[in-house]
Amino acid sequence: MSEKNTEKNFHGPVAWMAGNSVTANLLMIVFLVGGLLAGLRIKQEVFPEFSMDMVNITVAYPGASPEEVENGIVLAVEEAVQGLEGVDEISSTASEGMAFVSVEAIEGADVTRLWQEIKSEIDRIYTFPDEAGEPQVAIAGHKRSVLRLALHGKTDETILRAAAERVRDELLLDPRITQVALSGVRDYEIQIEISQANLRRYGLTLEEVAAAVSRASVELGGGSLETAGGDILVRIKDRREYARDYARLPVFTGEDGAQILLEDIAGVKEGFEDTDAWASYNGQPAVLIEVFRVG
Repeated sequence: MSEKNTEKNFHGPVAWMAGNSVTANLLMIVFLVGGLLAGLRIKQEVFPEFSMDMVNITVAYPGASPEEVENGIVLAVEEAVQGLEGVDEISSTASEGMAFVSVEAIEGADVTRLWQEIKSEIDRIYTFPDEAGEPQVAIAGHKRSVLRLALHGKTDETILRAAAERVRDELLLDPRITQVALSGVRDYEIQIEISQANLRRYGLTLEEVAAAVSRASVELGGGSLETAGGDILVRIKDRREYARDYARLPVFTGEDGAQILLEDIAGVKEGFEDTDAWASYNGQPAVLIEVFRVG
């Protein structure tokens, strides 16, 4: 009885490594060392930069309803940008006193160039309402909170906010910081209080006083003038910022030229809006200062 030995031939990288163990070990060492060196040179960031490939358009329209914002601003903006090269999708939001339009670029498009074209088209729109503000066109960026500071103390809210604004301005002087915001603090407002007795004494109504204040504190576009050197944009800037400016505002002028100033019939003072926003730290009033990384 004879035995017949059969040999099987194995092929492939595994079989080759089994037959050449020394070479396989040397290759493994080269790959490990090379991978370690490459890994040490890889750029690492806690907050990496990336582009969202979107351009945002914001237009303020004070006092307008969402329907008025849509008809007066949103539709005009959409019509101006929808035919531009590189536009993939347009989404719009019309809210009370504000229009927001987001333009998404197609993949691989030059967002900076698209932003320039959108801004150029928006600047050509002349049908915006006179009460609408200046359109803001910007490339969308990603904002991430990096650091939060709490400025606190037993002091007046006005002093605390002013100190927080100084800290914010000093932080923004650092080129590595792109954005700083205040939170937990109320916004400033001008408060005007008029008694019914004063209104009756001068024969005025609240609507008439409100209209006088609205007319005297405006910032409107006045169109453009064509000249040999090009078009000159005309804009009325008469916005008042402080209580003393509103106090000297004439609300009524008689036939003899005599004027009734707002301070004659009302109390005008600077204060804070009536909201529930507040912050505290260790039981003391505080203002939160947030540092953001944008990009």
